[in-house]
Amino acid sequence: MQALFQLIVFCLAFALGVGNVALHVGKPAFEVVELLAHDNVARVRAILAEEVKAATHVPAHIIEDLACDEELIVRAPVLMYSPL
Repeated sequence: MQALFQLIVFCLAFALGVGNVALHVGKPAFEVVELLAHDNVARVRAILAEEVKAATHVPAHIIEDLACDEELIVRAPVLMYSPL
């Protein structure tokens, strides 16, 4: 699970422009984030939701998908903090 968490954090850092990564990363990085948003494991989706809950440059459809997730641990952070 630790390796999965590290992969998620890396993909988010890349997609969201954290650190030295440019904000404009293009379609492939957000495709990875979208795949994570639809992962079968609720904990993966929950980690993603926690990381993007206050982000303003994540595509709206990804935030909407997380906000409508069947699992409370996934939708709660987005519903509580998302500016969208």
